[in-house]
Amino acid sequence: MSSLTVPITPDLRPACRAGNTDLETAPDRLWTLPTQRIGDGQAVMIEPASNEQGWAARTAGRDRYHPIDYDGLMLFASPRG
Repeated sequence: MSSLTVPITPDLRPACRAGNTDLETAPDRLWTLPTQRIGDGQAVMIEPASNEQGWAARTAGRDRYHPIDYDGLMLFASPRG
């Protein structure tokens, strides 16, 4: 009879990361795949930023909503069409 030993790892929680991740380039690498495969769809990625709201948005796709800065408040303008 054989046995398998599996190391026990601590539970992961929100805001907890495992492994070696470069936090400077991770959002750019994560955003690459959707922008390459978006086709006629739309994509939005919200990420932490050092601004008044604490976040920034990236958008991709045809006829997408565009983030605009309205007196320090980030809003999304709808596409005209």
